[in-house]
Amino acid sequence: MASRDVKVRIGTLDQYLTPAAREAILLRVAMLAIGRIKRRTGQGKDVEGASFKPYSARYASQRRRSGRNPAPPTLLLSGGMLASMKVLRSSGQSAVIGFEG
Repeated sequence: MASRDVKVRIGTLDQYLTPAAREAILLRVAMLAIGRIKRRTGQGKDVEGASFKPYSARYASQRRRSGRNPAPPTLLLSGGMLASMKVLRSSGQSAVIGFEG
């Protein structure tokens, strides 16, 4: 039996998605990115996965006295900064995350 090459022509994804669907996908990706940033920061890791630099001796002592852990540095005190992280704007082309307030 002889074999034949089969050609399939499939358009690009943006040909199948409506602008509203593209915006919804980008909004969801932005929300996932915010969650990832919050989890990583809470673990004391930077964007590359390396640990944050230790707190200064003075600040670590202050944290210890106030009942907070000085290590690992998580850059969290009240949680207000990360809680203010939001999707500032989104469209079918982009989504921008940042801090509000």
